[in-house]
Amino acid sequence: MGCPLSSTRPEPGAIPVNHSNSAAVDTRPHAFVVMPFGTKTDADGQEIQFNEVHKRLIRPALEKAGLKAFRADEEQRAGDIRADMFQELLLADLVLADISIDNPNVWYELGVRHALRSRGVVLISGGRTPKAFDIYTDRKLRYNLANGVPDPAHLKDDLNALVAMLTSTMQSWRGRTVSPVYTLLPNLEEPQWKKLRVGGVCEYWDSFDNWRRRLEQARRLDLLGDMLVLADEAPVAALRGEGLLTAGKALRKADRFAMALDTLERGRPIVAADPELRAELLREQGICLERLATLPSGDERLMRTYTLDRVRDHYRQLLDDLPRDPRIAETHGLAARVEKQAWVALWRNDATPPEQRRQRAIEEQALLQLAIDGYPARLRGGSGQPLRRDQCPHAPAPAGAPGPARRRRSPAGDAGRGGALRRRGRLPAA
Repeated sequence: MGCPLSSTRPEPGAIPVNHSNSAAVDTRPHAFVVMPFGTKTDADGQEIQFNEVHKRLIRPALEKAGLKAFRADEEQRAGDIRADMFQELLLADLVLADISIDNPNVWYELGVRHALRSRGVVLISGGRTPKAFDIYTDRKLRYNLANGVPDPAHLKDDLNALVAMLTSTMQSWRGRTVSPVYTLLPNLEEPQWKKLRVGGVCEYWDSFDNWRRRLEQARRLDLLGDMLVLADEAPVAALRGEGLLTAGKALRKADRFAMALDTLERGRPIVAADPELRAELLREQGICLERLATLPSGDERLMRTYTLDRVRDHYRQLLDDLPRDPRIAETHGLAARVEKQAWVALWRNDATPPEQRRQRAIEEQALLQLAIDGYPARLRGGSGQPLRRDQCPHAPAPAGAPGPARRRRSPAGDAGRGGALRRRGRLPAA
């Protein structure tokens, strides 16, 4: 069992890792192979031994590309094979489809994958190139056949080409959409995989539930190293993203901001298709960026890398990209906090006497006004409706209730505020 890290800021050093449960876990991305079985005849009347294609070309290429291959006929459990198939098509990191012949099962399964996921598909064919209109423009890899099996004279080149295509597809997970369904319907959102449990299929969900229990235990005990290991041990990439988010949040709470930021960035492409997880991850990244920008480090490189301007841009992008996020009010509050931090940074660390610092704070209150302008959005829920007063303990008192007297703005303050607004482009030059 790993040693828990203190919740206070630790000294730099290695994070203890619990390897006790990791030896038997296969952490490779999961690939589902869609293809005909046995020996089938193509459109030219030539026989193709698809089991040999799988054995000599497809499986070796997937393994060389770092993926764990699975074909439906390898399932030995009793039950409806379609349930396993649908689960694979939903959750597999990658689907490789051999469309050498017009096999209705292959076309059907490819269509299901295109409907469920926007990316993670590789198409291959032996001999001829398929003419199907719906995927005519999709990129395909053609492999060579001789006497119905992969041509030994070209096998090495075909294998390397397939490995390169698989590797490129996995590396460009956040790249262009490959499903024609999501390409032609750009506003269509992928289903959230956790809401699509297939009742009779227990393999994924037993693994998922066991993995979640271990991750939650590591989180409760502050075993940050264990959480990082478990994030990489998730059964499929869809789970891995949530694991990396959980580990990143725990690292942030332990003041390991740079490590948390790196961990969250690893999960970012994986959760891109889930708006709620994506928004939560981006908020966590924003918190880490703010802490790194405001903590005194003395390291010029870090000070140039982590700036409040970078944090501000991060939150603006998040608010623009996910305007329907149910927790958008929280994001508005975090963005307003950045403006307040920028205002404080202008005068707090100044070595001048207190009175001059106070004057500087008044002159630069335009930044504080930006924060004040942002908090009303924080006081509204994700639906745009105002929150109840009992939900906003720091909200202004109701009309008629006694409150602090408002301080009159001085002419110097007005002039300073105008200057600051002009510098930020919000007022024209005098």
